Amino acid sequence: MLHRAYSYRKTTDPACALKYSTKSLALLSPYPLHKSSDPFLALSRLHGALLIHELGTLPEPTSIQEQETRNTKVDETCHATARVVSGVCEDRIFCFGHPVRGVALAELGKLLCVDVSPNAPGSNGTGLESYGWSRIPRGTARLQLAAQILARAQKELEIGFGKDADVGKGVRKMLTDLEREVGAWRKIERITTLQKLGNVGGGDFAE
Repeated sequence: MLHRAYSYRKTTDPACALKYSTKSLALLSPYPLHKSSDPFLALSRLHGALLIHELGTLPEPTSIQEQETRNTKVDETCHATARVVSGVCEDRIFCFGHPVRGVALAELGKLLCVDVSPNAPGSNGTGLESYGWSRIPRGTARLQLAAQILARAQKELEIGFGKDADVGKGVRKMLTDLEREVGAWRKIERITTLQKLGNVGGGDFAE
């Protein structure tokens, strides 16, 4: 099925390729395979790439139902990419700083930056436990996780491609923007908390 999925991808039929990669992973799931084992890792990388492609073709949601569907697709893609990160990083088949590791980490960090409904429940994580998360979080916590992963990606990309490589510069800029955004959200959350305390206590709180 792996070869068939690759053949469908090459013939520009990503929907069929995604179907076969999904079936193949389901057939392998009952077995206690390491995430870096063959063909599990190859299937995981193909599956993740196909989900990223599918996510890029989704139209902007115009209803709550469409937004919920998009949230599910984003989380599914994050799960698949996290599984790849576990396979290439945690089992150490690639050394620290290898380009494959850096690119996989960067993809996961970028996916976690994709907007989802902040009030939707977080989904159970797959491969994020090493970062202290058993679920994919929402809101500011999700951005913090993305920043943590992008910071790790930046270190490995600088080793794998060099500090002046475009891929590393792009991640560095995204990380800077993300840290600024997280800081802004933290400030808003502090102000909101102080305002709530002020309302409870009958007094006024200022930043």
